[in-house]
Amino acid sequence: MVDKLQYILKKGRQIRGMYRKGEPIKECSVSTWVNAEIIEGKIYLYPDSDSIVVAGILALIKEHNDGKENIDLSYFKDIKSFLPENIVTLLDRLNGMV
Repeated sequence: MVDKLQYILKKGRQIRGMYRKGEPIKECSVSTWVNAEIIEGKIYLYPDSDSIVVAGILALIKEHNDGKENIDLSYFKDIKSFLPENIVTLLDRLNGMV
């Protein structure tokens, strides 16, 4: 468990400050950004957060899903329990845009 947390923290540190564009997502307890692009029917995520843990989880989601037609959260066991509901809702909405 400690190794997994350290990996998430490492990923979070790597992306912090890279993708802070626009307004942060409303109603998050920490400032969090999730921007996305759809290019030729494929989704590309640009997430960031003031929380290293949230940034790390979003970095893993980006790594696993960039360039795919749908965002697949099933790969991440119980991921929804670690992210604010409005971020999960946003990711679900992106699936409907492709």
